[in-house]
Amino acid sequence: MATVSIDTVKTYTEYLVRKNNSGYLSPSQFNLIINRASKTIFVKRVGNPHDYRPGQPVPAIGFQITQKITEDLKRFQENGNLILKADGTANYPTDLAYTIPGISYVTSNKGARVVVPIEVIDKDKEASRLASAIVTPTRSYPIAVFENTFIQVYPAGISNIKFPYLRYPKEALWASNTVNNRPVYDPANSVDLEWEDLVVNDIIMQALKSIGISIKDADVMNFANTESMQGS
Repeated sequence: MATVSIDTVKTYTEYLVRKNNSGYLSPSQFNLIINRASKTIFVKRVGNPHDYRPGQPVPAIGFQITQKITEDLKRFQENGNLILKADGTANYPTDLAYTIPGISYVTSNKGARVVVPIEVIDKDKEASRLASAIVTPTRSYPIAVFENTFIQVYPAGISNIKFPYLRYPKEALWASNTVNNRPVYDPANSVDLEWEDLVVNDIIMQALKSIGISIKDADVMNFANTESMQGS
């Protein structure tokens, strides 16, 4: 999917700031608000906990609720491979944002590759499962518990697990060089937003909202279409 140059995003944003007579954004201010907006949109796409309501345990917007949201977030999906210590623990990936259901490990049976799903249980069920003579974890029916900084897998002896997850978007950067006391775009050292171009509209609106400017989606789209027709 197409992405948008961070310079184009800055041009959009500055145009809308000027249109609303809201002053000037320095490069550092732009980088700050656009990255905070990117993180906010990411949280909304994954499923903002503030959107949960009594009797409604699923947010209106969230990962894997609609195909559109899943498509928006697919570029942030990672298939982690966690190496377990002898005690069955492993640290989470450093860029972990959201765990995707489907933790498993791979073994073999008579030479055939077998993917064994790992059941994730709540911490308060851990002791009873380990003490149970009926549902105690085995290599055929392993379990996992999410701790604060690591994952615990039972039984011990499993060497590594497949750990699908969503990572956070990488920090975008509008880099510049100073020419005649003015910042000039430096594409070689700049970093674009990772989002597909349609989501960038939401990020721009969120960024402007954070500095007190309310913009309609149509305003962003109209300017984007004008820039596109002009070949910018």
